[in-house]
Amino acid sequence: MPYDPLDVSDLIVSFLECFSPALEKLHVDFSLDAEFTFANPVLALGFDVVAPLLSFSHLKDLDLDSICASAISDASLKTMAQSFPQLENFCFGSDPWLVPPSLTFTGLVHLIHHCRCLCSIRMPFSACSVDTNSEPFSETIPNEKITRLFVGFSPIVDAKAVVCQLHTLLPELIAVDIHHWMNNRLSAPPPFEHYEDEWSRVNEFLEVLTTSAKMREIKMGKAPQEPPMVPA
Repeated sequence: MPYDPLDVSDLIVSFLECFSPALEKLHVDFSLDAEFTFANPVLALGFDVVAPLLSFSHLKDLDLDSICASAISDASLKTMAQSFPQLENFCFGSDPWLVPPSLTFTGLVHLIHHCRCLCSIRMPFSACSVDTNSEPFSETIPNEKITRLFVGFSPIVDAKAVVCQLHTLLPELIAVDIHHWMNNRLSAPPPFEHYEDEWSRVNEFLEVLTTSAKMREIKMGKAPQEPPMVPA
């Protein structure tokens, strides 16, 4: 259906009447009218629009990829994550929106902290260094199920810090996928101007970490084993 913030709000409210609270899977797809662009901040939805979905506490698969979630804050995503503890697949606003996201790395941490069953995440956020010695990062159990992460158009600062944080939270992560800038005549606008180079650095670091982990596994597998203890 066509994407219009007012219509999206009405549609989401209607879900409460149409679906059982035990709903486990919800995919909603919108198409953008030609008069709008993916860089139009007017199209960003506030938390009040998606809040009715919190009633579906049994959701395992939630796909809202086509909405513009750039106005959703870390605190709002934390509320969502707490409401969907069984979530396995989460797609949230990762269509090629060029409205800078309000979500930061902290929002990703909230998601991993509260949704322990997550296997896949598609979500843009502003990637930056965070205080790893404070909550929520310090209290989050690493997720070993996720091997790839899709971040769409996500601005990033300090690739080295970001990859260290990602590797701590997602130790099995092997790559981060993004939308690639396809306009050869124009550069990506701020704050996205260097995002491709920085995420490429993240993937280079991840490749080194993955290769190093494999080498350690091989070495440990070849290490001489202690002889079993023989009962006296």
